[in-house]
Formats: sequence, structure tokens, C-alpha cells
Amino acid sequence: MPNYKEINWDIIRAEYVMSVEYPSIDDLCKKYEVSKPLVIQKSNDREDAINNGKTWQEQRKEFIDKKRNSEENEALAQSKKMIKAVVTELNDIGLKAFKLVSRDLDTLLRLQQEAIDNGEIFPVQKYVRLADVAKIAESLHKLTGSQGAKEMVLRLEVGNKNQKSLSDLSDEELAKIDYQAKTGMDITDTEYEIIDE
Repeated sequence: MPNYKEINWDIIRAEYVMSVEYPSIDDLCKKYEVSKPLVIQKSNDREDAINNGKTWQEQRKEFIDKKRNSEENEALAQSKKMIKAVVTELNDIGLKAFKLVSRDLDTLLRLQQEAIDNGEIFPVQKYVRLADVAKIAESLHKLTGSQGAKEMVLRLEVGNKNQKSLSDLSDEELAKIDYQAKTGMDITDTEYEIIDE
């Protein structure tokens, strides 16, 4: 009676297709003690039910592509999750900064109005650098496209003169305020020069 060896093709195929070591046909022949022509025949037989109409080489390529896509999708999901967390944190910081600045500006406006009501001068530049507020207002203006954000800066300085609107200012006063907003320099006691843009 001849000695027959039972070959488990499922295990051999699975190792060839899915092993991270990517074994060659020769490696599998040595490991499972199966002849190379037999393994080659089995691996290329599209009609064999174990192969589902594909060669082992095609199955390996599909497996690698799926694995790569899965890893890329996982990496993308992790990146999105991390970006979302960072954006949430930045939004939170931005909101806190906005509230902080908004409250401080509200306080300054209240103090300024009290000084105006009492006929006193309120030196805004003593509490805040006008150039910094101008940068904030310019950013708001760019984000919102509203003129109100730009006028906010000028009203801080204009309020000291009991002016209620930019239209109440003379051309010279507007030029001085514009110069101060652009340079951040106090022009009350210094001469200024209008710079053409």
C-alpha cells in the first residue's frame, strides 16, 4: 500500500496570501515538504474552489491592498480625531481670549463713558496699546467684512473728544487717528506725517 501524504492547502494558501513574512513558493515547498510543481499548479488554478477564481499571487495583492487601505483609513481616522481635538481646544482658547478681551474692552468703554459724562479726558492708551486693538479690529474686519469692527478702534480714541461718530471728526482729526492706528504711536504731543499706502 503506497504512503500518501495529506496536504492542507488552506494552511499553505493562507500563509502565502496573508503572512507578514511574504514567503515564496520555494519557502512553502521546503516548510510543508511539497513539490514545487504541485504548489505552483495549485496556486495558479483558478478553477479550484479554495482559490475563489484567483491565483494566490492575486489574492496576496488584494490582501496587501486591503491591509494598506485599512491602515491608511485607521491613520486618517486617528489624524481626524487628533485634528478635531486640537481644533476644539483652539476654539475653546479663542473663545476664552475673545471673552477676556471683550470684557476688558467693555470695562474700558464704561470707564470712558463715565469720564465723558463727567467732562473728563479718559486716556485709553494708558490701559491698552491702540496698535494692538487695531490689529484685533483689523482681523475682525477681515473675518466679518464689517466696517463696525474697524470703527471700534477709532471710537476708543474718539470718545475722549466727546465725539459720537466718525462723521463728526474733521479731516485733520481723522488723519491723526488713522496715523496713530497705523503706527501705534501717540500723536497728541508729536508731529505726524501722513504716509501714502
